[in-house]
Amino acid sequence: MTFKGLYIEDQRPELYIDILKQYNGIDWQVATNGIDAIELVRSKRFDIILCDIRLPHINGFQIIREARKHSTNVDTPIIAFSAYTDKTTRQRSLEAGADVFVSKVTDYGKLYVKILRMAVARSVQYETKSELDILKQTLSILRTQAALHGGRMHAPAHIQVQIENLETEILELEEHYNNQQQQRKRQRND
Repeated sequence: MTFKGLYIEDQRPELYIDILKQYNGIDWQVATNGIDAIELVRSKRFDIILCDIRLPHINGFQIIREARKHSTNVDTPIIAFSAYTDKTTRQRSLEAGADVFVSKVTDYGKLYVKILRMAVARSVQYETKSELDILKQTLSILRTQAALHGGRMHAPAHIQVQIENLETEILELEEHYNNQQQQRKRQRND
């Protein structure tokens, strides 16, 4: 499975992207300025975003906030990075909506493992949410069919069984989805 990543860096992006491309699994798109980055986060869905903080015209804080505003990337894992590792930069990155802040001077193997883990988690979460939505729509249709028969108790047995099974499956999937959400929140705090 290949994930889609957005890499936002203005100074020598080819250096870092070449390092990241050594690891398979993510197809990277590069934005070298804030204006292009904003356009991309508004128009495309990504599985992971790496965003430099110090950029010309539009800084990384603004890009992260913009990504969080748009439904295509509202829950996309975002890793903010900078050569400036002071507490204020780190805090502002997280407040803007980044999941993690890392220094540009880092072990790229460890960074890539973190990136891939976050992208996979996001993909699984997205699939679970889609499946849950489909099951709820199906349940709604079955309830409508039951209502046409005078209510659930008067509906044919196969409809009653399907409704009961779907209700159970939805409850289990909702619990799984909520657990994923809690796990993601814990990862943000780590």
